Amino acid sequence: MLTCLKEMKESALISKGVSLISDNSLVLNGKSVPILSGEVQFFRMDPQVWEPSLEHVKKLGLPIVSTYLSWRRFSKDPDQVDLSGESDPRLNVPRFLDMCKKAQLYVTVKPGPWICGEEINGGYPDWLIDQPALQVMDAQDQPVKGYQYPFQSPIPSYFHPDYQFHVRRWLEAVDKVIKPYCYPDGPIILLQLDNEPSFAFHDRMFESDYNPVIARRGGLYSSWLKEKYVSITTLNDCYESAFTEFAEITPPRKLELMKGKTMVRLMDWVEFKEDILASHVASIRNYHLQNGIDEVLFTINYNLHPQLATPNNWHSLECASGMGGYDYYPNLPMDVENFIEVVQAINYSREVNRVAWSPEIMCGIWSFEGNEHAIDRLESCEY
Repeated sequence: MLTCLKEMKESALISKGVSLISDNSLVLNGKSVPILSGEVQFFRMDPQVWEPSLEHVKKLGLPIVSTYLSWRRFSKDPDQVDLSGESDPRLNVPRFLDMCKKAQLYVTVKPGPWICGEEINGGYPDWLIDQPALQVMDAQDQPVKGYQYPFQSPIPSYFHPDYQFHVRRWLEAVDKVIKPYCYPDGPIILLQLDNEPSFAFHDRMFESDYNPVIARRGGLYSSWLKEKYVSITTLNDCYESAFTEFAEITPPRKLELMKGKTMVRLMDWVEFKEDILASHVASIRNYHLQNGIDEVLFTINYNLHPQLATPNNWHSLECASGMGGYDYYPNLPMDVENFIEVVQAINYSREVNRVAWSPEIMCGIWSFEGNEHAIDRLESCEY
């Protein structure tokens, strides 16, 4: 049986990196370092421009370099991971980190497993998403796909055992390479656990995740209800139902508000989704800790939501990681409505998070198929 979500989310395991936070800065080697970074996605670039790019980050006064590790690029099949550049010099992770260290720049590493990043499949390997049994399903038992190109591919279900197996192997390979470069001996100070956990932005009530691992009779959702209510009698009193055991109960699949206690059942499904997203982040945290990555500060970012914190429960996600922040993607130039949204998010973050911090602030996007623009122009995202 899968590790229970409550134990995973509330595990006492936590990185020592949490102690690096002081007010709105990090204290590194006795010095206060602002949490400001510039993105350099080296695996997309000719290695000849890595060093000049880092020099530009330095000239901008930014103390930290941020970069993804795209699982899809580094792993062409389940049994092969190239993080040393043997198959492609753009994949030489140690060489890039050596350059960061030489430039005296700290590093934020974001190895996913999902990175978004305008990558095909959001960084998931082709061989992973091609396995139907692993896929996220909607309330009609249809595979859920990413919201637009280049993410319009199936999404793996976070707690399918096969997905967990492959994630563990990917992170073992990553951590073996990055461990010598982690703080305090190396430049890596922040490590992001996944990216905007949300099933590739399909986290509304009936959009996901109805994979059988979760939604079948006796599946993960049934087990979660048993943990919450303990007694089937207590649940029946709350639901006005007559279930004989928890294994009978499956998630709601449509909006039904004709009965008095129906809302309780719907809100349980929402609460479960908050829990599973936080537990997913915690599972990745635990893999890194088991691999000996325990000095850096783990982070997580929250995706854009009109309601801000459901099912991306900001407090739960931060507790499952170490430091959380909201990604700001207003339409540019910013109008009054966008400005109010940003102020609202900042104020809410100040109440529920350790630091009012944004892991991503939109200032432009590179060209990719379907979104080309001139090389000398920086255009805002429209999505």
